[in-house]
Amino acid sequence: MTTSDHRRVLGILHLIYGTVAALAILAGGVVIIASVGVTVALRYLLPASGGSWFAGSVLVLEIVLTLLIMLLTAVLALPSLLTGYALLKGKSWARGSAFVALVVLFLTAPVGTLINLLFIGYTLWFLFGGGMRSKEIAAAP
Repeated sequence: MTTSDHRRVLGILHLIYGTVAALAILAGGVVIIASVGVTVALRYLLPASGGSWFAGSVLVLEIVLTLLIMLLTAVLALPSLLTGYALLKGKSWARGSAFVALVVLFLTAPVGTLINLLFIGYTLWFLFGGGMRSKEIAAAP
């Protein structure tokens, strides 16, 4: 494989990873919002929990945690999406973006350890030894 082939494969892999993470944002948000709906329904349908401060505080906590989890997942997905775009388009900032995406991948390594470690290894190999030099970045097809 040539350098441009490796750059293309790595760009596609980063886009796939970022897209899966973005879909996880949507799926997680839907699940948690549905659970908030159940909490609201239970609060008003069950006479024992109606009007208690505990039910209201659980609802607020669920909403806050949902927003924080969605924000965190979006922050984790964005570097891979940007890196995939930069690698496929041959942008001059692709190398820096790939380093940021690698840091994020290191942070999420326990989630999919084997897949993440292979992905991190391939990216590091490409950045340091196997292909991408700063002068070759701009030479994208």
